[in-house]
Amino acid sequence: MWSNLQLLGSAKIQEICRALREIGEEARREFRNGLTQEGGTRLASLILNRFGLDAVSFVGRGRVLAYVGVGSDHHPPGAPVTTELTKRVLRTGEPTVATGPEEIGCPVDGCPLSSALIVPLRVQGLTPAALKLYLAGPRTFPPEAIEIAMLLADLLSSELELASLEVEVERMSHSELRALRAEISPHFVFNILNVIAAIIPTDPARARNLTVEFADFLRHALRQHGEFCTLAEELWYVEQYLAFERVRLQDRLEVRQQIDPKTLDTILPVLTIQPLVENAILHGIEPKQGKGRIFITSERRGEEDWITVEDDGVGIPKEKLDQIFERGVGSGIGIGLFNVNRRLRAIYGDGYGVILTSQEGEGTRVTVRIPRRAGPHEQSPGARRR
Repeated sequence: MWSNLQLLGSAKIQEICRALREIGEEARREFRNGLTQEGGTRLASLILNRFGLDAVSFVGRGRVLAYVGVGSDHHPPGAPVTTELTKRVLRTGEPTVATGPEEIGCPVDGCPLSSALIVPLRVQGLTPAALKLYLAGPRTFPPEAIEIAMLLADLLSSELELASLEVEVERMSHSELRALRAEISPHFVFNILNVIAAIIPTDPARARNLTVEFADFLRHALRQHGEFCTLAEELWYVEQYLAFERVRLQDRLEVRQQIDPKTLDTILPVLTIQPLVENAILHGIEPKQGKGRIFITSERRGEEDWITVEDDGVGIPKEKLDQIFERGVGSGIGIGLFNVNRRLRAIYGDGYGVILTSQEGEGTRVTVRIPRRAGPHEQSPGARRR
């Protein structure tokens, strides 16, 4: 199917998307114990069958981890990695394509493999493994296949890294685990995955870049174990989130920021601003007809920093305003206004909760105040920072 990617109709496009989703789901199951021979073999078989390849292999730095298809008689799992091409990919983290037995470098005479596409699997900045895709006979990989293979490798890399993070999380207490999982909204995750799947056929390079950025976003969310961060760090997190929403909503979403540079080093509770932005998009802009705008501002007022997220969306009906801060209302990455408001009041005192004003049909404004001085417990947030 790869050789005719540019000419594919909607049915084939959907088939590719289904294949990538199926492989991603299988990787999530198989990588729970890392990249093992058994799991790698099952995953390689699925990739081989779903994309019409002749052989698929996973290799580590020193040995073949799994191999299925043509040539399996002389590429057994456990065999040492001997080809310089594979070693170079593992060493540099750069993908490569080989055409012909000499470029492939198989030491066995008469090996039927004629083309190889080798892409790195990256985990936490390292390249511990690589995915190798093979064709036999006269077939060769078209340029489009390289981008799709790199996207596939990035998906697998993300699953490997998330699996390793889950191992770390399992070492934590049950309450910490619940809190971490609550930080990522399944609704948001599935939305982004659907966005990526939809643009694979028309812009695979962009889809690959989005996948890498999404993996970085998830790593940031899962590792945000501490209680505090700077406003600059929180705004980075907001910007990563907005990158995906801009793809999804395209020109329907406009975001403007007016940030006082003096406030960038302000210490505030982790995930204070991002949930406010997500609420503005999901409950203000998305239900609105046409284009919507969000305005994020910060300013210093005496001994406090005021941070505001304002939208011109559909607004909140007057009869529902009293319910906004109740448990379960809102959906900012599983936190919502209830949690943000509760945390601010618990840390700084009852006078420091969320300030919300809204007019149905006109929009909503949400403001948080962060004191620059020590809180009611005579301890500044910075003293408890990660």
